[in-house]
Amino acid sequence: PLYGPRQERLALIAGRGDVSNTQAAIAAGYSPTSARTVPQETLRNPAVQASMEHAQTHQFVTQNKKTGT
Repeated sequence: PLYGPRQERLALIAGRGDVSNTQAAIAAGYSPTSARTVPQETLRNPAVQASMEHAQTHQFVTQNKKTGT
């Protein structure tokens, strides 16, 4: 990828949409202090946005397979 492992984790966690971007940054390994600003910068990266869209699409497909819709 065009970014680092923490940014990738941030994209995947934020892409699920079940936590705030700050919570996603903390879960990805950022300090609580930097977690307030890092998502704003990181989530604007086109490669990160693509990873988030992929995670959202994968989650949607997985949920549909479980529910049969």
